[in-house]
Amino acid sequence: MFKIGEFSKLSQVTVKTLRFYDQEGLLQPAQVDPMTGYRYYSADQLPRLNRILALKALGFSLEQIRQMIDEQIAPDELRGMFRLRRAEIEQQMADEEARLAQLLHRLKQIDQAGDMPDYEVVLKQVDPVRVASVRAVIPIYSDVGQLFGELFGYLMPNGIHPAGPTMAIYHDPEYRESDCDVEALIPVSGGDSGGRVQ
Repeated sequence: MFKIGEFSKLSQVTVKTLRFYDQEGLLQPAQVDPMTGYRYYSADQLPRLNRILALKALGFSLEQIRQMIDEQIAPDELRGMFRLRRAEIEQQMADEEARLAQLLHRLKQIDQAGDMPDYEVVLKQVDPVRVASVRAVIPIYSDVGQLFGELFGYLMPNGIHPAGPTMAIYHDPEYRESDCDVEALIPVSGGDSGGRVQ
């Protein structure tokens, strides 16, 4: 039998964590001295502790860990829990990739302008204007630059010249973090539509 400090060194788990697992009912001492209250652990408890640590490292909650190590879970159910966790991790990775793309876009803006743009919002009424436009569902709002690239790629070869600053219409009824319905517009004089360009 090992005192909690000795078991902590043996398992390389802090005393604080061992006490927490005891409180949560995940790993209770093999024996508690009724006189001193000292906790004693046995070497036989190391496999259970290692399993707890392995599942925790995979991101499972304490309740899920308790269920997996204390209950008789069928292989199909256990497989389902792991697949669900895999899906959660994949979604987290996708979210981080989108966040990284936004960060790189901001860095590019800073490199080009020397500072992060501070846009001023102004509401005003404008006269009707002829525009060339491309509408598409894009992964994130900052990808609208690809639509403008497509527009300019059509205008120049067809001898159509921009007649004003670029614009964008966001057709979604609310803000979206992904799959954004956006229309890129460029004021033009004359010219005909073709392909996706209207």
